[in-house]
Amino acid sequence: MKKKTRKRILYGLLALVLLTVVGVVGGLAYFKQTWFRDRPNTLAIEGELHPIPMKWMGNAHDPHAFLLIPVSVPGFDNTFHMQFDTGSPETYLKSGALESLMERGYEVELFKKEKLTYFRQFEFNVGGNKVTLKPGWVRGARGGIDWDNPNSNNVIGTIGSDFLDQRIGAIDFATMQIRLYENRPQIFDTLGTFTPFDFKGRKIVMPVTIDGSSENLIYDSGCSAFGLLTSGYYYDQYSDPNEPEIHYNGNRHGDPIPIHHRTCDLTATFGETELPLKRISYVNLYAPVQALVGRFSSFAGFIGVLGNEPLTKSTLILDAKANEYLVVPGSSSQLE
Repeated sequence: MKKKTRKRILYGLLALVLLTVVGVVGGLAYFKQTWFRDRPNTLAIEGELHPIPMKWMGNAHDPHAFLLIPVSVPGFDNTFHMQFDTGSPETYLKSGALESLMERGYEVELFKKEKLTYFRQFEFNVGGNKVTLKPGWVRGARGGIDWDNPNSNNVIGTIGSDFLDQRIGAIDFATMQIRLYENRPQIFDTLGTFTPFDFKGRKIVMPVTIDGSSENLIYDSGCSAFGLLTSGYYYDQYSDPNEPEIHYNGNRHGDPIPIHHRTCDLTATFGETELPLKRISYVNLYAPVQALVGRFSSFAGFIGVLGNEPLTKSTLILDAKANEYLVVPGSSSQLE
């Protein structure tokens, strides 16, 4: 092969690598701009704030697969549920559930905007708290309400992080309650030192120390059964290859997603509180570029998602006014 030809091949490969890097970085920049964009909050909670019960819903792989909140809708005696998902910046309704309510006489005005469906106003009750969405988003999700099965959870939508916006929320997994406050109770400051977090775009990005390394994680209560959900790159860095790997398909709005996870003995330090991660997982999407994306993920501001699994015996206090958080081992309710 001629020297000139080898140079052309080398330059071509370098150009390809450079274009790949630029594409990944550009994609991460676009992702950061869209995912963390500011958005209005159309959710209002009226009157005195009351404790809100939570419950787990399991699946074939884990008893803590979903975190549900019981809700009621005016005009119906049924108890419905909504998934508590801090990974969603907006509370929304499932289209199938809303259609079921409308078939039973619930009156709501729908409209289209930028190819998405919205409702003008929807009211529901959560733990004695009247909640109004005005307007709100309808997400195309399969399945309506099973009126004939009294044991059905009947999940009609998702309660997102807008529920916490400009409030203080104590997510008490020890007693399975959420307690909301307009102002931080003074006694909370006696429980430990609060740590700053980023709430841009209503995504909860928390600094956490893992295996001695300070990292940023998005707290996503919708990824309920996970400890650390990350890229294949960090999965390989943090997991023990001698541990057996579990594979199964998750579900994202009806679409299967391949999931891999291993149990692990790593700990995560939240401010002054150290808790076991219990498991580390990754979703096998875009497998050919997992390693490259993993190395550039710090550019996006985080390395993965924190689920509920490390917190199941603790209380996570999120002050979304001061943008500070605290993890308290056990329940904080007896101290309030």
